[in-house]
Amino acid sequence: MASDPVDETLPDELEEVCTQFHQRLQDAKKKLTPLAEHSRDDLHDAIGEDLVERANLDLTVAYAVTSLYWCYLCTQGISTSEHPVKRELDRLKKAMTRAKDVKTQLRGRSTTVNQTAAKRIVHAGISNPDKKQQERGDQKQRLQTEVQDRAMAKRSRSSSPSSLREVSKKRRKA
Repeated sequence: MASDPVDETLPDELEEVCTQFHQRLQDAKKKLTPLAEHSRDDLHDAIGEDLVERANLDLTVAYAVTSLYWCYLCTQGISTSEHPVKRELDRLKKAMTRAKDVKTQLRGRSTTVNQTAAKRIVHAGISNPDKKQQERGDQKQRLQTEVQDRAMAKRSRSSSPSSLREVSKKRRKA
């Protein structure tokens, strides 16, 4: 670049920035060349039947081209803050976010564990196994007593609720 008379008049800081910009443009060109060499249909065929991936490809290409146009406008000194290209970039960003959400929903959400709930469950299950067993036994005995009380009430052919309660009370006291 030293042979170009324009480069000799540039300050060192600006020359470094221009060199980096040029390198990045070359990198972008290398990455975008495969997209330019093949048709959109060929690229879609290479992806397959996955519609979400096809949408991602289309959105990525649209965003890349729009970003390059935005860069071009900046290099020409045109204000991009109110330019329609900024709204287009925002629209593409939103569309890319929606595509990502759809992909997440289709692929299934990653399983997350509610740690506090898991701790409560584990703690309740192993905190005092003898007490849990005793509570289950007590519950089982209460159910058996209730079944016996109902059977006794049927035998006595008394259908009044008070007699059922009396039989239940007698059983519990005994």
